[in-house]
Amino acid sequence: MEDKPEKSCLLVDESGCKLYKRRWIMLANFALFTTTNLFMWVQYAAISDVVAAHYDVSMNTVDLLSSTYSIAYIVFIVPVMLITERFCLRTIMIGGTSLQCVGSWFRFVGTSQNSLLLHFIGQSMCGAAHPSVMGMAPQVAGTWFGIEEISFASALGFIGIEVGISIAYILPSYFVQGPDTGHQMKYYFLFTAIVMTILMLITAFLFENKPPLPPSKPRMNVKKAGKNDNFLQSIKFILSNRNYLLLLVAFGINVGFITTIALVLKDFLSLTYADSSTILSHLGIAKIFCGISGPLISGIWLDRSKYFRVTTIVLSILIATSVLLFAISLANSTKLLTTISIGILFICMSSFFVVATEHAVELTYPESEVMSSGILNTTGFVVALLMMFTIDVILSDQTVFIKACFCFLILIIPVTTSVCITSNNRRQDADKDNYLEEDNSSKINDRYGAPSGTLLILST
Repeated sequence: MEDKPEKSCLLVDESGCKLYKRRWIMLANFALFTTTNLFMWVQYAAISDVVAAHYDVSMNTVDLLSSTYSIAYIVFIVPVMLITERFCLRTIMIGGTSLQCVGSWFRFVGTSQNSLLLHFIGQSMCGAAHPSVMGMAPQVAGTWFGIEEISFASALGFIGIEVGISIAYILPSYFVQGPDTGHQMKYYFLFTAIVMTILMLITAFLFENKPPLPPSKPRMNVKKAGKNDNFLQSIKFILSNRNYLLLLVAFGINVGFITTIALVLKDFLSLTYADSSTILSHLGIAKIFCGISGPLISGIWLDRSKYFRVTTIVLSILIATSVLLFAISLANSTKLLTTISIGILFICMSSFFVVATEHAVELTYPESEVMSSGILNTTGFVVALLMMFTIDVILSDQTVFIKACFCFLILIIPVTTSVCITSNNRRQDADKDNYLEEDNSSKINDRYGAPSGTLLILST
């Protein structure tokens, strides 16, 4: 039986727009995939010393297990964008969960002390699935949700990122805590592989590509608005957008530095506090709260206020401020200030992911959401790799305080570029009744290089 249209769809002609209740099931499936993928990325951070001792390798080698995700994202994001454009979301979801499933079993087999290479192969396969989740939330939200709930839906998708990272800080410490760490790691990774297998089967049977009818006016009229069918032309348009490039710099530096801090947080704390594991567990619990509340508040705020630019600026300022407070707390060994500053960083970090990607979609509409968010995340991962190299190699002989201060000084750049962005919410404009009419039509033609008269007028 066909679902009845919900009230929010009555704003649009019933023959052109419809919201389906099963959109929440699709979003939940995606959020679960995101949670598991991010969990397997960051889980080494909480037991890095145990993993290093188990394989008899350096801490830098263990850091490479996490870095494989960043490298894999950079390598595979273009194929993922192409597949999303040419085929469908379902193909991406099934392919991503399958890679993650097979990779998790490789990691289980690689738990033997002389099988580190197999573990690296498995982690690389899980990393290859990372582009299927990172930055894909706006694509899922835009495909299934209406314009008045789209930022909130995207936020719910992003919650999986924060929950996955938070669980990765807590769960491994309870599973693997000696003295027989070898057997504990074996059962721990076996449990992980079983969960990933179940997720793959759920996705294969449950996830749908798109609803029969579009959920909103912007989605319904994306072709009329001048969306490029050529992949390279879409990339060219996005990278020629001045506001997007400014946002790209802000996002790349903020997310790159935040990712780096998250991965080396235990190392920073262990060099300052004797009970760093306890502090890390408490921060993991705090991160769950921040990772859920931050995106939810941001999503609701954006749907109601539409203040994408202002929110981006405020969050950039708060991120830089929290890192400064973190540096001061490490210099003075103040646990309370450390906890507060990292708490602020966590909630701003989780909110910034949602706000920046939604802002990017607004600036680059009608191009695909996965395009704008994919380029953003690629930049963030490149910066993260450079930062990991800087902290582990160039600044290896410096104190933790110097390293944290270096992060703060660089984070001033995103604040500056965010201020320079001008407000241009193109997707929100596409929800207006007079969109594509008269002067709007010629403006969009000029913007996208479409011949005059090729854009159709929307009748409502």
